[in-house]
Amino acid sequence: MSQILNDSKITKVINYTGAGTTTITGSAIDMAQFDDVVFMASVGTFNAVNNYIKVQGGDVAAGTDAADLVGTKVASEANNGVMAVEVVKPIYRYLFLLVVVGTSSTIGSCYAIQRGAHVMPVDNNVSGTIVSEIHISPIAGTA
Repeated sequence: MSQILNDSKITKVINYTGAGTTTITGSAIDMAQFDDVVFMASVGTFNAVNNYIKVQGGDVAAGTDAADLVGTKVASEANNGVMAVEVVKPIYRYLFLLVVVGTSSTIGSCYAIQRGAHVMPVDNNVSGTIVSEIHISPIAGTA
């Protein structure tokens, strides 16, 4: 039986950020042992022209060679809406989520969900920012 928490790695790439107008780059996501990744982000204020996400890729973990990946720009469509973009079989080892904030807005915590792990199970408790458990067929009672 497949479980999302054993088959996927979830990483917080950007912490909640107060109102501002700067582009924020998320931490590097190493794709060496995964087939694809979904990045998810939200901005507080809708403005499709100025507030959006995009993905960059490169072969250096520090991002010094990172460049925009074609077609990965996703604009917000509603206040507090969620934007998501998936990159399947990237040609670059490291991927970065960028949240572009042109109109002052807050940014919610942003996540990367890597799938297609080459080695399982995946340990989602490594970073200390995500605590997870799996419960198979739990009975009713106190949580």
